[in-house]
Amino acid sequence: MTNNVVINDVNDLVRYLFAKFGELSPLKVQKGLYFLYAYYGANYGQEEKDGVLEQDFNLPPQLFNAKFEAWTYGPVIREVYENFKQDEFTNNKMTLEQAEKIFNGHNEARLFVDDLFNQINKVSDFSLVDRSHEDDSWIEAYNRGQSSLIDNDKIISEYKEKYVR
Repeated sequence: MTNNVVINDVNDLVRYLFAKFGELSPLKVQKGLYFLYAYYGANYGQEEKDGVLEQDFNLPPQLFNAKFEAWTYGPVIREVYENFKQDEFTNNKMTLEQAEKIFNGHNEARLFVDDLFNQINKVSDFSLVDRSHEDDSWIEAYNRGQSSLIDNDKIISEYKEKYVR
């Protein structure tokens, strides 16, 4: 297990989401991954103030390693996009019991994912696209050129500043 992430492989998180929530559209998954990453990092990324950690959850600072690119319809992880095209998630399903193991014993992180993705799942795909287009980190990367990498630190900083504090 990597110490700085809860989930070692983002594709396993997608399989978990399918096991927990059923069939999902590629847009729902891509935007869901983005918002899960952003809000997790903003809420659980450990930050010291005056030598003291603000949270005591003892969770890794990132939910998963991310390489978000700025695409027309918002942030996308290319590897997940390619796996969708190859039916990876429908051909290699996990049971919920198998999928829960990806959290490596971090129950708080699993509860966070369940709660936030349940809310995300209720929003239409294109409302999620519109919402992701409001983020400065996506706008900045997209203005550099479609498929430009979005800076992960900027994503988390923006969410800490706008939504957590």
